[in-house]
Amino acid sequence: MIGKVLPDYIDPPPVRAPFPPADHIHVHRVSATDNWWSLARRYQLADPWDLIEYNFRTRDAKQTNWYLENYVGCNTTTPDQKNYSFSGTETSGLIYIPPFATIPSHRPDPSQPILPPGKQTHPQSCWAAALSWWSRRAKGRTRMSEERIMDEYYGLWNYSGNMEEFGGLPLNKLGSVWGDTRWRTSISKLSTLTRDFVLSRTTGLIASSDSDYAHDHLECLEMVDMIPMLIGYKDKRVGGPHANVVWVDPEFRQLRAMDPAIGYVWRDPGFYGSGITVACANEYNHPRTCFGP
Repeated sequence: MIGKVLPDYIDPPPVRAPFPPADHIHVHRVSATDNWWSLARRYQLADPWDLIEYNFRTRDAKQTNWYLENYVGCNTTTPDQKNYSFSGTETSGLIYIPPFATIPSHRPDPSQPILPPGKQTHPQSCWAAALSWWSRRAKGRTRMSEERIMDEYYGLWNYSGNMEEFGGLPLNKLGSVWGDTRWRTSISKLSTLTRDFVLSRTTGLIASSDSDYAHDHLECLEMVDMIPMLIGYKDKRVGGPHANVVWVDPEFRQLRAMDPAIGYVWRDPGFYGSGITVACANEYNHPRTCFGP
């Protein structure tokens, strides 16, 4: 029922837990079909309290209600009004998944082979590895290996004898490669990246104008229905420019990336910082029926 829990069943914690947890590996947006037990099963946790304690640093039911009301934005209770329940109408609705959980794989799509991550073969060839993987995901493009891409654009990247720099391509030259007419992309320079931008430019669903509508229709999309986005950015881990391929996962509605250095990862848009170069396909794969009649 809509409303708040009874006053005797909610207590503020003596010290508020930091939120969100810093080392989470995934963000789950709750729906009306979720509860703590179903979330524990989904992410292969033996005890729902492990998930609660990870998010709120408590195993106290009354304090948990306080966190659900104030951190998650719950506005629906169980019939006895002793506990908050999930409804999908929360102001935040985000529960964070701990590193000791297991992320379930996306449901397979029989019409699209599952691609292994495109690991780069040279220390600085991430731009070519990302484009190679992207060329296999984007319909109607010529599929190219990383080595062939490096051969095709030989004059643009660093081919000196210094193996630490071999294969490197500056961010200001990405547009010359990813924007080549053969790939049929549009190059953009961004100050920051948002999930709604990725959603709109990989599926055609305009999240910024009608976010709920776009996210509802995202459910009818599979990976085959979208063309991921190439992104070049400054990566603190590698100490220079790096490249990923990103998209919004249809099931989890979170940003997913293929990082040529480490494989598939979940990413927060803020991870990419500022001064970003992106290459977006000029068309989308999705069927227009995703937009209704």
